[in-house]
Amino acid sequence: MNNYRKRIRADLTSTPKSDEGIPFSNRMDKARTLQKGKKNRTKVLHSEHSSFLYTTRKTRSDALTERTKRIVHDFWLQSNVSRPTNNKNDIKRVRISPNVYSSHSCYILEKTQTEVFLQFKNEYPDEKMGQRAFEKCKPYFVRTAQFKDKVTCCCRQHVEMRSLFKSCMQFRKRLLSREGSSEVKLYESLSELVDDTLCTRSANTHQHKISCLDRLCSECGVCKFSMLPGELDESDVQISWERYEYKNVKVKGDKMIRKLVLVRKSSSPAEMFQYLKNFLETFPAHQFRAYWQSKQMKSLVENLPIGHCVTVHDFSENYKCTEQNEIQSSYFQKLEVSLYVTILHRHSVLEYDGKDSTAEEPNIVTEQFFCDKPRPKT
Repeated sequence: MNNYRKRIRADLTSTPKSDEGIPFSNRMDKARTLQKGKKNRTKVLHSEHSSFLYTTRKTRSDALTERTKRIVHDFWLQSNVSRPTNNKNDIKRVRISPNVYSSHSCYILEKTQTEVFLQFKNEYPDEKMGQRAFEKCKPYFVRTAQFKDKVTCCCRQHVEMRSLFKSCMQFRKRLLSREGSSEVKLYESLSELVDDTLCTRSANTHQHKISCLDRLCSECGVCKFSMLPGELDESDVQISWERYEYKNVKVKGDKMIRKLVLVRKSSSPAEMFQYLKNFLETFPAHQFRAYWQSKQMKSLVENLPIGHCVTVHDFSENYKCTEQNEIQSSYFQKLEVSLYVTILHRHSVLEYDGKDSTAEEPNIVTEQFFCDKPRPKT
């Protein structure tokens, strides 16, 4: 009887064990609780060891070398592959780390990505890589050309029309979100709006007819651009938008001249949309001429005969040269110079460029010349 009591007392005071003979307390110590997991995770993330492992992570045996990536990167930026846009506001911005960003002006491809890859394989046959890996090495600011990139220029009409179109579509988007009407279309691009006011493009030339561009066609016109009642509102609601106007600007003391500047206006929605409709009367023809001239220029350069060159002369720019910014400098005469810019497209010469251009394999070189001279006094 005493032995039985001793055995019961020992079982009650000893550590409980499982069927395998492992104490339950040891099992609880080895269990993965949320608190322990969070503690271990925090320790790993804040340790130098984890940071070093992330920096020196293993790469595949067939990974691209830094030299190959640099060659591909520079190839995408060649003048015969891509070009910068003519709009200074076309900026691509990417996040590279917390609160750190990289910005660069956008580049437009002159050909398809497949054509760029085939050209790269012809010029660098020793570089073994596929098209997908080649495209991954493309700079983030290089993109394929859209239709709007082919029909634009830097003139007053395009700058003003782009700003006006953006303001009108932003106002229309707010109206559609409140009213929910489906009678009008929210245009994504300016070219889409212009196409809706013209007849269908020709199947042979993929261009609009001249009569449609000059607004002489009876089947199309600005009347096809429908508007909401809120866009015809002439009440006191003020909308901010931009347009070009002539302003009196003071130059050289008290002298006043009239200068065309881009100003911000505040008016009713009706005035803004009416100005857009009036602009659409002449804008399609101007847009077509800009596209046609750019196309002809590109064709001349690509089919340049041997012994010929193409030159583009820019307007002269006048600058004032000053040596100090103190108040006394305003009493002294400033030297004024005129800067002339010329862009030359020519065939490469073996002695100067290291490669000769032939009729079978033409190689066009683009050069820029800057010439300055004192500006004559008027």
